[in-house]
Amino acid sequence: NLDFGTTIRLIGYDRPIISQIPREVTVQVYWQALGEMSESYKVFAHLVDPTGTIVGQSDFIPGYEVAPTTGWVAGEIITDTIRLQFPKTVPKGTYQLVIGLYSNNSGVRLPIARGVGTEDAFTLSEIAIVE
Repeated sequence: NLDFGTTIRLIGYDRPIISQIPREVTVQVYWQALGEMSESYKVFAHLVDPTGTIVGQSDFIPGYEVAPTTGWVAGEIITDTIRLQFPKTVPKGTYQLVIGLYSNNSGVRLPIARGVGTEDAFTLSEIAIVE
């Protein structure tokens, strides 16, 4: 359980699947609405190399673009699929799959409500690209 702000909780995720054609990482995530939201949030997913450079990214409204957070009901669980394509030029190696949420209007990221600091993204998994 990982809270983004006071409104959205990441309650789980499946193991990411990496495909080579197309070059893509796919992962199911499970969100829970902690309350009703008047603001629409987008999910972001970044594939980050060991130097911190983003080599692939995806930004989208949850639920294949049809389940905006403004329609979520408190307690509701939303299953979402993250699909992140990355270029053929990305070399073999280990990468981080990082996710978070941000305001569709302002672009401001939701902070992660754990511990001290200003975290606004979560490393979901290490991704090994082998081809």
